[in-house]
Amino acid sequence: MRSVRVAFVSVFFCLIAMGSPAMELGQTKDSILAQHGSATEENHSKNTAVYRAGAWKVDLEYRDNIACKLTFTRIGQLSETEIQSVLAQNASGTEWHEVATEGPRRSWQRTDFATAECDRISPRSITFVQARPEQETSPTSAMVEAQSASIPAESSSPTVYAMEQPAKISSPPPVSSPGLVTIFGIFADSHPLVFIIPSLLLLLAWLFKRVIKTPAEPALPPRRIVTPRVANDAMATEAAEPTLDGLEPEAFELLIGEIFRRQGYAVEMSGGIGSDGGNDLTLRKANEMVLVQCRHWSTWKVSAPSVQEFYGTIMAAGATHGIFVTSGRYTRDARALAEGKPIRLVDRVELEQFIREVAKPGENLFDLGQWMEGFASSVSVVDPACPFCNRSMKLKRGFQGRPFWSCQTFPGCGGKRDGRVELLRTRFVSAEL
Repeated sequence: MRSVRVAFVSVFFCLIAMGSPAMELGQTKDSILAQHGSATEENHSKNTAVYRAGAWKVDLEYRDNIACKLTFTRIGQLSETEIQSVLAQNASGTEWHEVATEGPRRSWQRTDFATAECDRISPRSITFVQARPEQETSPTSAMVEAQSASIPAESSSPTVYAMEQPAKISSPPPVSSPGLVTIFGIFADSHPLVFIIPSLLLLLAWLFKRVIKTPAEPALPPRRIVTPRVANDAMATEAAEPTLDGLEPEAFELLIGEIFRRQGYAVEMSGGIGSDGGNDLTLRKANEMVLVQCRHWSTWKVSAPSVQEFYGTIMAAGATHGIFVTSGRYTRDARALAEGKPIRLVDRVELEQFIREVAKPGENLFDLGQWMEGFASSVSVVDPACPFCNRSMKLKRGFQGRPFWSCQTFPGCGGKRDGRVELLRTRFVSAEL
């Protein structure tokens, strides 16, 4: 059976190699079509295309038939090894250097000013963007000295440099030849039976082994009965009192919803974990529609890009205004960006003031069990959207009874979201489950 296990592991890693992305920034559209065939989805008016392979999805954006933007998305969370592998694949003979930044995003820059970016905490995708030909950059002094040294004396004037520099930037990056993984993936697509038949044989061998009767286990010796010691006061322990920093991100969103419910708002919340459309809560009162974004951060400050993204969500939804709530603080740029816009920034100091105003005497709002029943009976639970195709999702029950959301187009799309158990208890007996 050891040889059978070795063969099974080999086939397993081959299947992983088949599903791994093998596209590069700067690759021509004809080269991508030759290696991967027609796109799963394509928009000719926007010059975009989508490829899907196994657990991976690749969104491409073309400029002059050259891939200028790539987004690699994987079902689940990207590991550091996978991030470095995709960065190395898109190096194009150069090196990536990670840019030291604060906030929830990690950034890299290539020597030709191409950039890459992904989420810092739970990366599910990484985006590569090629520098535009007309983009103005500020190279370091070392790069300026290297460029001036390579230009002949008669052409080192500012006029000549201004004429030559755009041509140097606008030249497309070289298209690298397909690697071993790409060639293996093309072979696997053309000859799927080479992998399907061995996998079926291994599955049959495993099932055959399971049905064989195993010999009865010998009778165990009689157990010793040990009388436990009598507990005393010194051995007693008390559960720690819940605190704001001890809440999970999902529990923090429920806490914010309860605070605004006690302030007289009607609260709408998604039945799946994870924000839809850039907001976590929707509040309604009279003719007002307010969007709420929650960030349970205690070490990082909310930066300006997060506030700018939330402002775009408010404008797209036609909301009256928006409220950004964090258990931490905001950067100076984020507060400057919010000035003059329909956005209210609530930091930890103001959030603690809200809690003191709505909490009953002797009540600990961080203990969700004290008020969850009343909140769940009054909140409006909406169905979430698929994180991959943005279509509607269906509520299902897992093997251990926990609810989860699955894309309506499954198995065409494998999008999933964990369900908010606290808000979905009344739907356990529905026909959907």
